Amino acid sequence: MTILSLPLLLLSLQDIPPAEAARLEALERQIEQREQSAAEIRGRTEEQEEGLDRLRSQIVSTASALQAAEARATELEGDLADIEVREAIALEERDARSLELSQVLAALQNLERSRPPALVVSPGDAQRAALAAISLSSMTPRLAEIVEARKAEIIRLAALREEKRRARAQLDDTNTALTERRRLLENLLSEREQVYNQDRAELVRVEREARRLAAEASNIRELLARLRDLPSPEDVLDRYRQSRRDRDLPATFAASKGQLDSPVAGIVAGYYGERDAQGNQRDSVELVTRPGAVVTTPYSGRVQWAAEFGALGNVLIIDVGGGFSAIMIGVDRFIVQKGQPLAAGEPVGVMSSAQSAARLQFQIRESGRPVDPSPWIETLGR
Repeated sequence: MTILSLPLLLLSLQDIPPAEAARLEALERQIEQREQSAAEIRGRTEEQEEGLDRLRSQIVSTASALQAAEARATELEGDLADIEVREAIALEERDARSLELSQVLAALQNLERSRPPALVVSPGDAQRAALAAISLSSMTPRLAEIVEARKAEIIRLAALREEKRRARAQLDDTNTALTERRRLLENLLSEREQVYNQDRAELVRVEREARRLAAEASNIRELLARLRDLPSPEDVLDRYRQSRRDRDLPATFAASKGQLDSPVAGIVAGYYGERDAQGNQRDSVELVTRPGAVVTTPYSGRVQWAAEFGALGNVLIIDVGGGFSAIMIGVDRFIVQKGQPLAAGEPVGVMSSAQSAARLQFQIRESGRPVDPSPWIETLGR
């Protein structure tokens, strides 16, 4: 990074938050709209569930009424069949009594026409004839009474049959109406269920979109929080001005021992060659820094690597010439890129905003082999 490029860095540090803040504000408005839509849909679906329950209850009641009407129709059909049997019996008895009555009347007429003169017949014949006539005459009113009773029974049965048929017709009309009502209710239930299912699907979509927007907003809030933890442009400029880039450093890195600044302000947590907590020998100096601390290059050079490097995480490698490389492990965010030339003291990145993660491992390699950085950095003396 040249001196002219520093203002661009300062501008970038100032411009990022407003843009992200505007995006966050837009996201929060969208989330509020989605949550409002979801609340409205939930209200609709709750009302629809109540309406569906009522429709199902009405369908159950209609089906129950249909079953009762069908049972009554079956009962009436049995009654009609019984009436028809009784009517047939009554007709048969009426016809039989009518025939008997006709025969009695015919016999009486024959007696009347064939009565012999009183002098011709014997007293015995006359007596028998008289008895027969008397018997026939006494039977006639009784037969007539039976016939009339059968006629009355037939008339009564016919009236009852007509009444039952009218009731059956009314039941048929009721069944038709109930069947049509059930059909309409089932169609309405189907339509309401379709609308309900559509609203439920829309609710799932809106809630999923709200969760996505909330996650994006959360990421932006985290980014803004980290940006707020970055040093102000004035601090960066002040650090830049106070760096040793303005000093007359030796022309080579090897000749600069004891004259370079530490890459970051911090406390030494472990020196080169010491054993770490796992018992491994350190090949770098470990520095504990403040959250969001600015990291600079101690000597001029060119960026060879500025990205993640496997399990090590973010790794920055700067070729400082003469076969030497300055390596920094633990930088949270780079503000340089591969191939970029650097001046001594130029900012290259910032540390994590989390206190527990703000640790920088500073290593110097000569021809690929780690060497103790302490002789180069005047503030790292033991």
